[in-house]
Amino acid sequence: MSSQSLADVVADVLNSDPSWLSYSLLDLHMSLCTLSRDALRAVASRIAPVFSVGRHYDKLSCIDVILQDFESCSVFLSSCSTSVICAYVHEANLLVSTNLPRHVLISALFETVYGPLIASTLRKSSWPALESFSINEELITNDMPWLTNNLSPWLTRIPHKITIGRMKECLQSMHPSTRPLFKASSKQSCWQAILRHLKQRGRFLFCQENIYVVNQLLCAAPFASVSLDSRTSFVHKILFAEYGEDILSEISRPFLTRKQGINACVKANRLENKMKEWMSTFKIVTEIKTSWPHKVSREIVFKRLNEYFEGTMWALPPPCAVCSRQIHDSEVASIVIDGNVSTLPHHLEILSITDPFIVKNCILQCNSPEFEFGYKALDGLMLYKSAVRPSTNGNVSFDICTQCYSSLRRGTMPKFALANCLYRGRLPSQFHDLTWVEEMVCSRYRYTAHITCLFQSSDPALPNVLHGNTCAHEMNVVSTASVLPRTPADINKMLSVVFIGPGKLRPEFLKNIYRILKGKVWDFLSWLTEHNLLYLTMPLDRTILDQYPDDDTLPGIENNVVEDHVSDASHIFLDETAGPSEHPAEILQETNSKSNEPFVFLEKVGVSDPEGDRLTGRTFIGAGLRNLVSDIAGSTLPDLILHRGLTAINEYKTFHT
Repeated sequence: MSSQSLADVVADVLNSDPSWLSYSLLDLHMSLCTLSRDALRAVASRIAPVFSVGRHYDKLSCIDVILQDFESCSVFLSSCSTSVICAYVHEANLLVSTNLPRHVLISALFETVYGPLIASTLRKSSWPALESFSINEELITNDMPWLTNNLSPWLTRIPHKITIGRMKECLQSMHPSTRPLFKASSKQSCWQAILRHLKQRGRFLFCQENIYVVNQLLCAAPFASVSLDSRTSFVHKILFAEYGEDILSEISRPFLTRKQGINACVKANRLENKMKEWMSTFKIVTEIKTSWPHKVSREIVFKRLNEYFEGTMWALPPPCAVCSRQIHDSEVASIVIDGNVSTLPHHLEILSITDPFIVKNCILQCNSPEFEFGYKALDGLMLYKSAVRPSTNGNVSFDICTQCYSSLRRGTMPKFALANCLYRGRLPSQFHDLTWVEEMVCSRYRYTAHITCLFQSSDPALPNVLHGNTCAHEMNVVSTASVLPRTPADINKMLSVVFIGPGKLRPEFLKNIYRILKGKVWDFLSWLTEHNLLYLTMPLDRTILDQYPDDDTLPGIENNVVEDHVSDASHIFLDETAGPSEHPAEILQETNSKSNEPFVFLEKVGVSDPEGDRLTGRTFIGAGLRNLVSDIAGSTLPDLILHRGLTAINEYKTFHT
């Protein structure tokens, strides 16, 4: 082909779109798989704003983002003229010179956006490395004799100046579909793989048309000076850019004597048979890799896990607006009414607030908007406010459980309705932190005895760490107060403390459990007498309050303490807390072991009918028959729950005094 025709080919290629814009996505995907995840993620996070800084993205996700962007950019650039591309470069403030041919301009644009590593990887093409190519030996110059001669002399000469790391880098830079098999730990294997690939690549290029060779040169070195040299010089520049100067220089260096060449030829014949086996194996492995399903990305795995987690959660049902209960596995009736209607449906008017005490003391006096819903039809009804929600077109909707809805339709007051004398009012925020002992001091009726078991840590280094439980036991008598607050002696009658441990029970151990704030007790009683019917006529005696400290332990509780310094606290605690899983106190991290302040981990439990003698046989049989009813049998709730732990459960024991 003449020099003029080669010049025409070069001009046509420089003024056309790069050939790598039309590579298949499969080839591009295989090329990008050779890069590290960090290199891919750096580019993907730059071109895709959806990538978060602290979130993990796997390699396949990054490749998908890059290929999607590359495909859209390729379609856009292919449809634009060179002047439009130059205008786009100016608008995007990209550091790309616009005084370049179209081919080089597009290459420079992708180099700037993706970086040299990703851009050069995308430009690598697949070619039939396993086929054989016959070339005209007259076209080969003396500086590339290895293209036509036997490779045996070069195969036996292992270069000393080129490291095995450099050889593996050269092999990894090849397109995965053309990369030969090699042993990564063997320098000889790496060198021989490079030589065979280099020879096959050179022979392939000499068999191609000029336009393909020029395109490959601009793929390997897009900014190289494309002078009107010979076809052989173009092939040499391509190999120089793809394999590196050091490897081309090494293979061009004179080396073996005749005797050494004969010996190398004999070894090469033995290696040739092995290479055929390796190439056959490589072909099979490549076919398997191409057809093998891709690994599921971490994003999809975590998405499915979240869907499973949300799907298996036991969500709370909607609350009933009449009784405020949230009943599992029970249907609710959704009511939608006009917010300004004058006549309420379903006999809702029977839920109106008529109790003058509630109106005066709990609503007007407290300036409470508890039963103001912003709808004329509902204002003044005793409904659970959280269950009332706005609907469309000025309507309002709320849910009612089947039991309340059935009663309302008959025009009767529902049994558990708030309006059926079950509204307890709102406790002011200053009383939310009342201790259970302060509540006992203010209680009008008492029918439980409380036993507290404290176990001291068996570790001598943790004398201030305690754990245990407070158990409430029902009694067959009810203590009714005639005057409040209750006296310390009255409270101590139903309190007991059992201390088990090697040390002495210090008074400060009990302060957090039996703490009394005298001022808060009096404020709470004063509030109860104004807002609770049961306390409306209850006399208050300020002199009794003087028997309590301003802020300290309940007086007299130290007289109700039983100390046991002989028993093993750890053994007793494990027996009393035996269950399907370990007790929280067993895995408690005692972080304040060096502090002098006591740390008490206390659990509150209750005992009701421990012997089971308050339930008749008729009740047990009735409960069993009820589970056989069809609508209950079809329930999603289990009839029986069996807890399973890591260890066998000991017989449950309850401490008695």
